[in-house]
Amino acid sequence: MSNNRIAHLTNLRHLEQLEEFWASSNLLESFPEIERELGGLEGLHTVYFEHNPLQKTAGATYRNKVRLSLKAIKQIDATYGLV
Repeated sequence: MSNNRIAHLTNLRHLEQLEEFWASSNLLESFPEIERELGGLEGLHTVYFEHNPLQKTAGATYRNKVRLSLKAIKQIDATYGLV
């Protein structure tokens, strides 16, 4: 899904087997939307949201906000184990 100018996440909650979600370089802005759509996916361990407005506007708190939204996450962008 990377590099597609996607602005909103919808209809993802039912993807119970999803393990990785790569959505870098889009137009995503909402941490609550990420939590709503992906937060309940217990098998999701890797996400890429770099180069989205939500990363740029959150600044230094970006990784912490992703971690709080996605409790089971192990890798955020290219950083593994430092979540």
